[in-house]
Amino acid sequence: MTSKLHISFDLDGTLIDSINLMRQSWEYSTKKLLININFSEYKQYIGIPFRNIIENLNLIEDYQAIKEAYFDFSAKHHEQIKLHPEAYEIIQYLENNNIGWSIITSKPRDTAELILTHFKLKPNFMVCPEDTKRGKPFSDPMLLLKDKIYSEETTIFYVGDMLSDLQFSVESGVGYIHYTKGIGGAISARVKNKFYQIDELMGIKSIIEKL
Repeated sequence: MTSKLHISFDLDGTLIDSINLMRQSWEYSTKKLLININFSEYKQYIGIPFRNIIENLNLIEDYQAIKEAYFDFSAKHHEQIKLHPEAYEIIQYLENNNIGWSIITSKPRDTAELILTHFKLKPNFMVCPEDTKRGKPFSDPMLLLKDKIYSEETTIFYVGDMLSDLQFSVESGVGYIHYTKGIGGAISARVKNKFYQIDELMGIKSIIEKL
């Protein structure tokens, strides 16, 4: 096991199961604003900042109205969100072994903090879209995290559930662990980038112990 290690997690689909609330929030917003775009179109962009999703859907003129409707609904119904199995266990393992952990998420900070408070999660650091000029899959959030960790000797792994998370880790020059039970499912074996793939979050422990 390496003596200096840091594990950074994506939030949606990785630590938390929020896909049903995402669907409800999107359907509420589009119905309210008379927008005819199905959740399936929205879903393909999950993992990047909300503004970028709206840009990709060619709805930027309605961005502010969509954002307010979407996140107001999401905040009012946040108790529908569930932690993925073994989330507490892997975090406890990291903390017991003095391994730092953080969250890099595309959720706005106020929404992310509401969720963390609800589940009593206390990462060493959290990076949100408001903190950097560009969000995932650009490396800016990871560069900020590296500045916070302030140690060039630390080995960092990012844990995510979307292809954009793998791309983010490659752009950032860090290791990647892919959680197959998240939103994106398993990554095809045809992807040539080197990464780990796990079916359970405690699989991170096995990876760490082999380092």
